[in-house]
Amino acid sequence: MAGMKWAVMAPADKEVAFRGYLNKLRPAISQLLPANKSADRMVRVLYNSVKKNPRLLSCDRDSLLLAVMKSAELGLEPDTVLQQCFLIPYGNKVQLQIGYRGLLKLARESKGVAFIEVHPVFEGEDFVLEYGIQTVCRHTPSLTRELKDMPKLFYAVVRFTGSQEPLVEWMTNDEVMAIRDRAPSKNSPAWKDYYTQMGRKVLLKRTCNYIPQGDRLAAAIEVDNKTEAGEEITLDAEYSELLNEAIPPERREDESATDALAEKIGAKAETTDDGQSTLSPAEKG
Repeated sequence: MAGMKWAVMAPADKEVAFRGYLNKLRPAISQLLPANKSADRMVRVLYNSVKKNPRLLSCDRDSLLLAVMKSAELGLEPDTVLQQCFLIPYGNKVQLQIGYRGLLKLARESKGVAFIEVHPVFEGEDFVLEYGIQTVCRHTPSLTRELKDMPKLFYAVVRFTGSQEPLVEWMTNDEVMAIRDRAPSKNSPAWKDYYTQMGRKVLLKRTCNYIPQGDRLAAAIEVDNKTEAGEEITLDAEYSELLNEAIPPERREDESATDALAEKIGAKAETTDDGQSTLSPAEKG
C-alpha cells in the first residue's frame, strides 16, 4: 500500500487506511469531544459507519475526514440507533447530515432550557393554541392515524429554567414544504422517507433563534443549513490545525503514512497499554 493514492486503492486497503487515520486522529477527537464523551467510543462509532456503508470510502478522502472531525466537534455520533447525525455519500463527497434527534439533544443541553419538544399535528386531531397574558397550548394526538398521513402543522414548546410560561412556536405544513422545495436536497431520501422528522427539524431550527445557543448547537445549525443548501462544510481554524497536525496534508497524498498502523491492524485488533483490545466486537468480527 506504500505510496498508493487514495483514489486508486482497493476498498479493503481504503478501510485499513481509514482505520489508521482514525487512530492518528484519536487525540484530536478527544480534544473536540465534550468532557463526558469517550474518544475510544467515538472512534469505534466512526469506523462502524464505514463498515455499514462502504460507499463512504469511494468518496473524496478529505471530505470524509472533515465530516469525521465535524461530528466529533459537535459531539454527535453518526449512523447509530440514536439517529443523531449521518455520514452520507453525495456524489464524490461525504456530507454530514444532522438528524432531528441530534439537534434536539443539543437544544436540550442549552443553558437555561428546562424543556423542549417538537410535535406534528395531523388532520382531525384536537389542537388549541392561544397567545395572551398566558399562553395556552393543548394537543390531543390521534391514536389511529395512518402512516401515510401528512401533518397539517408543527409546533414546538420550550420552557426555560425558572419560568412557568412556555414559548410556543408553530409552522404550517405549507411553510415547511416551501422551505423543502427551495433546498437542493428536496428530493433526498431524508425528505422522501422521513418527512415528519425533517419537518420537526425545520421548526426546531427556527425555535432555536429564541433560546440561548451554545457553540455546538450553533455549529450544528450551520452545518445543517449548509448541507440543505448543497454547500461544503468547513472546520474552524483551530480544528483544522488539529486535523493537519494529526495527518499533514502532504502525507494524505501518500498513504505510506499509515503503513505502520496498517500492519498492526492486519492482526484485527490494536491493544492498549494494559493489553486490552480497543476494538468493538463488530470491528473484531
